[in-house]
Amino acid sequence: MERPRTRRLKRSILWMFLAGAVVAAFLAGVVFGSLRGVPFVKKYQDWSIGVLVGETPFSLHPQAGVENPVLRASDLDDMNALFVADPFLLRCAEGYVVFFEALNRRDGKGDIAFATSPDGLRWTYGGIALDEPFHLSYPCVVDESGTAYMVPESVEAMGVFLYRAERFPEEWVRARVLIRGRYVDPTLTYRAGRWWLFVGEPENDVLRLFSAPSLADRFVEHPDSPLVLGTRASARPGGRVLSFDGRLFRCAQDGGRVYGERVRVFEIVRLDPERYEEVEVSGTLGPTGSGWNAAGMHHLDALEIEPGRWLAVADGWSRWRLSFGSP
Repeated sequence: MERPRTRRLKRSILWMFLAGAVVAAFLAGVVFGSLRGVPFVKKYQDWSIGVLVGETPFSLHPQAGVENPVLRASDLDDMNALFVADPFLLRCAEGYVVFFEALNRRDGKGDIAFATSPDGLRWTYGGIALDEPFHLSYPCVVDESGTAYMVPESVEAMGVFLYRAERFPEEWVRARVLIRGRYVDPTLTYRAGRWWLFVGEPENDVLRLFSAPSLADRFVEHPDSPLVLGTRASARPGGRVLSFDGRLFRCAQDGGRVYGERVRVFEIVRLDPERYEEVEVSGTLGPTGSGWNAAGMHHLDALEIEPGRWLAVADGWSRWRLSFGSP
């Protein structure tokens, strides 16, 4: 008969072996970049939001005396946020409002939050502007005749929805569905008497274009769409379409090597109901090697606040982090 002490020793050895296997699997997930097989552990990029200024949208730099990032997950006092990203600016009577994604640690779902600033440099968190049962991000905001509209990413709901501000900036209502489908980072802009809607697809290698004469009309796909097919280096939208010096520029995420590495810029040389043409130009935002954006950047929004003076918000990340617990 086996002695009790021997049985206890065998059980201890077995438990040590199992614990070692779990630790080894966890460390392997960290080292090789995938934690999908480790329960209740997720890997994420520590996105935050910074402010840049410049004489043009392509000569941006940090403002002296302002420490980036100006908005962090820890600034949100009404939710336990993992990160903040995808900032969009609007000017208002009191100064500026920035809308951005806030990823909730509790349920792993993105909400749309906002912050305010009198000068665009120093920001105060305002709260959650839009919360839906599904994930939201990329809150592209536009102004039409004094009314603010928002087109956030809502790929989980299989559609692109238009929201109207009922009480700006904290209260929004869904006005209508613009298009149905699995689309990411919808980017809305008004040019030449039409509304144009750029959208990516979840695989990040397709860019499509739709348009309509008004926000109340049906959006139809452009005959040249998809504009980009089969490359993650330039397909996914990376911020508002910029107008500078009488020209239009599209911001695109470069995720060719790693998601969220840099923003590339393309000049739109033709945009009409029959044809779309663009060429890449110099002017990118990417990893700086240190600080809040050491590892990468993937979003830019810029406004010309006075002649020869641009204010921009961008997001950046410095490293991978781990989240433990429920999603």
